[in-house]
Amino acid sequence: MSAAALVVGTLVPLLVPLDATPSPVAVHPPASSGFAYATLFGGFFGVGLIVLLWVLLHLKPKRRPPYTGLND
Repeated sequence: MSAAALVVGTLVPLLVPLDATPSPVAVHPPASSGFAYATLFGGFFGVGLIVLLWVLLHLKPKRRPPYTGLND
């Protein structure tokens, strides 16, 4: 019984929540988390990749000049 009373006596104060004290300074989130900038730059990067892919897919092969050598 004494071991159980010792365990209960040490654990019960840990389970009881203490009164929260208000912080003396108002806490505000940062002005910008950077998510908007990441989305904006990521969008420009994505559009650039799509345009580059479109240009590479629509390249035409260069025509070879006709053969002007000796007739065999």
